[in-house]
Amino acid sequence: MQRAMSRTAPLVQLVKRGLRARYVRTFLPFTFLFLVTFQIFDIDPVDFTPLLISQINKKIVLATKFYGYKSWNLTGFASDHSSSLSIFTRLQCPISTCSLYFTPFDPYVTQNLDADAAIFHARDLPSPSSSHPLKQPSQKWVFLTLETPFHTGIPLSEHGSLLELIDWTSTYTSDSDIPALYGKYDKFPTESKDKVHIRKLVDKFMRRKGLVAHLVSNCKTPNNRHRYSNALKRHLLTSSSAANLNFVFGNFGKCTMWHSKPIPCSLTDGSCLKNIAKDYQFLLTFENSLCREYITEKFWWNALQHGLIPIVMGGRKADYEAYAPPNSFIHVDDFNNSTILAEYLIRLSKDPVEIRKYLRWKYQGKATSMIQGTDLNTSPYWCNLCAALHSPHPPKKNDKDIMKWWSVEEQCPDREDIPWMDLQDLQLKLHAADAVIGRPRITGHRPEAAAASQPGQSIEAMALSAGGQQFLFGQ
Repeated sequence: MQRAMSRTAPLVQLVKRGLRARYVRTFLPFTFLFLVTFQIFDIDPVDFTPLLISQINKKIVLATKFYGYKSWNLTGFASDHSSSLSIFTRLQCPISTCSLYFTPFDPYVTQNLDADAAIFHARDLPSPSSSHPLKQPSQKWVFLTLETPFHTGIPLSEHGSLLELIDWTSTYTSDSDIPALYGKYDKFPTESKDKVHIRKLVDKFMRRKGLVAHLVSNCKTPNNRHRYSNALKRHLLTSSSAANLNFVFGNFGKCTMWHSKPIPCSLTDGSCLKNIAKDYQFLLTFENSLCREYITEKFWWNALQHGLIPIVMGGRKADYEAYAPPNSFIHVDDFNNSTILAEYLIRLSKDPVEIRKYLRWKYQGKATSMIQGTDLNTSPYWCNLCAALHSPHPPKKNDKDIMKWWSVEEQCPDREDIPWMDLQDLQLKLHAADAVIGRPRITGHRPEAAAASQPGQSIEAMALSAGGQQFLFGQ
């Protein structure tokens, strides 16, 4: 018996080995797949979901023109301006399976019925008298504008029925559902300590012979920014403190009164701005409206990305502090009037220690311009929109009253905290009063001299002089 068992033992062991090998061949791949799947979901389940859903292409329809551009001034469209896939891959969007189509919405255009999203640009909304398109329950309609309510175009109240169907808002403000920001600042993990490089940067900046550059083409603005800039300019050009500067104020554009030169080239051309920046230290980046969080490419592209220190007017100082690099700008609200600002700029331009404080942010982080005027080709907005369409938790449907939310009263409230605004209003009133009684305007002269030569000077004008405003605003 024992001899028989000893003869069968090798056979049993052989069978067991065969079963083990078969088990390994059959079950090991499934075991490995289970373990890998478990690890994926256990370690990083968030990244696994987009990997699955991003394979589904999302169709985005540009339902209106964009500042009159049929293809929204975007590159990569088909020759008939019908579709574009390239922008999502060109921007290297984390989720890029989206496509853009330009086919203006029409109730009878059936190809739009399968669109996942439709974008309506506020400035190019269809005539209020025309019927708005059909909307499918699964579609997301997006209200987009890069301008303030002052420049939205046709009053939104005339588009009430269409606005009620909007799901998401996209503007330059942070409370939009999918913001379309003009720029951003990313802080480095650690600040550079290369003192030699920092010193060279400051030395190069101090060698610039010009003081302030001004680039402007839109002359009629709600905040009358040209009045402030003309007053600032007048003082800089007549100040004895600026006598040793080769050229104090560089005017480019058509809205200024002091020897303006045409803007030499497109401001989206980096080499153009580099040529201007190499001659000047500061740039007026005055927005066309005083509205919250309104900080455009004038700040991000024209100034910061070309090495100029911006002098800003637009959003509140707190808005700039929230978005901009630390200590990277000079806000007009910090000065009671343009005269005090002018004297500060002259002193600052000669002080490398103080200039260094305005340039230090370059070693703490990076500023990026994301929208340049009407150019959305480099904006991460498209990536964010595509990701939102794919997200299992997209932004909730907009519950704002858009007509109220995107109004001058809400976005651009009267600013009682602006020290220089009262002076400007007073000056405008004085000019009007002078015109009525035929009194000569006091422009370009110091107030003490004007008071001595004009015995009939008004109490308001004397109070203005006492307040330190040495030059009245110009035209």
